[in-house]
Amino acid sequence: MKISKTSFRRSNMQEDLRSYVEAVEDHLRTYVTIADDSAFKVCAVWCATTYFMESWTFYPHMYIRAPMPESGKSVLAKAMLCAVENPYNAGGPTFASLIDKIEQAETKPTIFLDEAHQYFGHQAQQKWETFLLNTFDIKTAVETKQVRVNKGADWGARDTNIFVPVIFASNPCHIRSNVLSRCLTIDMLRNNRKDRKRLNERTQREYLETFAKKLKDSPGDHFKDYMDTTAETGLMGRSENIWLPLIALADCIGGQWALDIRRIALEWSQRDTPQDEEADITQMLIEGCFNSFREADQLRSQDLIRSVNNYLREEGIEGLKDTQVVSQIKALGIRSTQLWIEVDGEKKNLRGYKREKFLPIFSAYCPELLEEVQVVAPIKGIEPDVFQNGHNDSPTHMSEALALARESLKNKGL
Repeated sequence: MKISKTSFRRSNMQEDLRSYVEAVEDHLRTYVTIADDSAFKVCAVWCATTYFMESWTFYPHMYIRAPMPESGKSVLAKAMLCAVENPYNAGGPTFASLIDKIEQAETKPTIFLDEAHQYFGHQAQQKWETFLLNTFDIKTAVETKQVRVNKGADWGARDTNIFVPVIFASNPCHIRSNVLSRCLTIDMLRNNRKDRKRLNERTQREYLETFAKKLKDSPGDHFKDYMDTTAETGLMGRSENIWLPLIALADCIGGQWALDIRRIALEWSQRDTPQDEEADITQMLIEGCFNSFREADQLRSQDLIRSVNNYLREEGIEGLKDTQVVSQIKALGIRSTQLWIEVDGEKKNLRGYKREKFLPIFSAYCPELLEEVQVVAPIKGIEPDVFQNGHNDSPTHMSEALALARESLKNKGL
C-alpha cells in the first residue's frame, strides 16, 4: 500500500506535536502548582501554538495571576519561555523599546511582561491596554510610529506588525474586562512541595529544544484543515476566537489531547466570561435606555441621559456624567441626530435619539424585557399599514414590532 506524502507528513506532525506537548506538560508540573490542574495542558498546547503564528487570525494572551506574592507566577512564565518560539523576557520595557524589539525580530518573539500590574494604573495604562487589545487580532495588530524619511528631512509613518504571543503576570490589580476577555487566565497557588525543584532556564531550554526543533521545520499551513473544528464545540464569539488555535492544534494531535482541550475550552469559557462592574454598568445602561423608551419613540439627549441616570440610581449605581452616558451609547454604535421634538407643546429641532436605533441592541442584550413593553409608535422604514390589522392597531409588544420590522425590510430587499 502506497502512503501519500501528505499522510506521511501528517502522521509525523501528530507524533512530533504529541511528544512536544507531553514533554512541556511534564516540565511545567515540575516547578509550579496551579489551582486548576487542567491548566498544565492548556499551557503546554499554548506553547506549541507559538510556533505556528502564521496559521492564526486570533491569538489569546496568557495571563498568570495569584492572590499573594511568592506563588510562582514568574516561575511558570519563565518555564513556559523555555518552550515557546523565540522567547523574550521584556523586563521593565518602555512601550517604544518593546515595539522596536518586535520590529527588529526575524521570528515573531513571544513576549513576557512580568509584574504587569505596574503597567495598569498609571498614565501609560491606556497604551498598554491598547497593545494587548490589538495583538489579539491580526487585523488590528499594527503599531504606527513616526520616523524620519528623505534623509531626515521629513517625517513619515511606519507600520509594525505586532501580532505576537504575549504572557503577562501580575499581582491582584484592576484589568479591564475587554482585556481579560482576550486572555487565558491561570490562577497560581504557592508551591509548598518539599520536592520542588529550582528552574534552570538554560538547561531546560536546551532539553525542550530537542522536541521543538521538529515543529520549526513543519509547514505553517498544516492547520488549515482544522480551522473549522470549533463548530462542534458550542463555543461562540470571543470564546471561539480564543480557543481556535489550541483546539486546532489539539485536534491535529488527536486522541485524548483533542478531547481534553475541547472539554477544557467549554468549561473555561463558562468560567471566564467577564462579569465585572464595567460589564454590569453597560448592561444596566442598556436596560435604562430600554426603560426610557417604554412610552416614547424619540427623546431629547438630555432627557435620555436624565432618565438613564435615574434608572441607574434606582439600581444602586451612582449616576454617570453626561459625557459618560453619551460615550457608552456611542460604543453601542448609536449616535444622536437632529430631531423635531415636541417640548412644552412646541416642536423644536434638537439633538436626540430615536427608539428604532436601539431595537437591535435591546433584542441582543435584554430580550426578556421585550415581552413586557408596549410599542406606542411605528418604526422608521416600516410602512404604516404594516402596523395595521384592519383596525389601525399597533403591535402590542416590542418583539412583534421587531419581527414586523425585519419582515418589512426583507420585503423591500434591505
